[in-house]
Amino acid sequence: LVERAAGKSAAHQESNPATSGLRRVRMPVPWGTSFRRLEAWCEIHGRLPHVGAKAWRERTLAIWLKNAVQATRRGNLDQERLAKLSQVPGVSDRLETRTQKSISRVEAFKTWLSKHNNQPPSRWSSALEERCFAFWLERKLYRARQGKVPTEELQMLKSIDFVAEQLGTI
Repeated sequence: LVERAAGKSAAHQESNPATSGLRRVRMPVPWGTSFRRLEAWCEIHGRLPHVGAKAWRERTLAIWLKNAVQATRRGNLDQERLAKLSQVPGVSDRLETRTQKSISRVEAFKTWLSKHNNQPPSRWSSALEERCFAFWLERKLYRARQGKVPTEELQMLKSIDFVAEQLGTI
């Protein structure tokens, strides 16, 4: 049983026999409400909220924003919400950064391959860079098979012969 403790203190809740056995549960805040709070926060403070902040309001807004950015990266945020979120100063940088990093990583991998006769990296190499690329590629192939790699990045990966063979018709 869930009850919202509207304006009642915890002591009152505990002393009230009708509610003494009930747990206090926070109700989820609607997306639009959190978005308006984020906009107001940014307008007042001139920056995005920080996850490590001491103030609970800032911290909760930062966590909400982090979750919204993650939902966007996973493709779980609808276009209307994405458009609104992108209008908040500084947020579009967070949304674009991951894609750019991924593309830069593919380019660095292609450069590494050209220096190593286009041979796939080995997980058991004594060279740290090669091992890192091997683990990275393994994760990328796994995510590509799940359909979780952005199209542009997938096309870049498919331009590498041995990667294209492993991915097949994905």
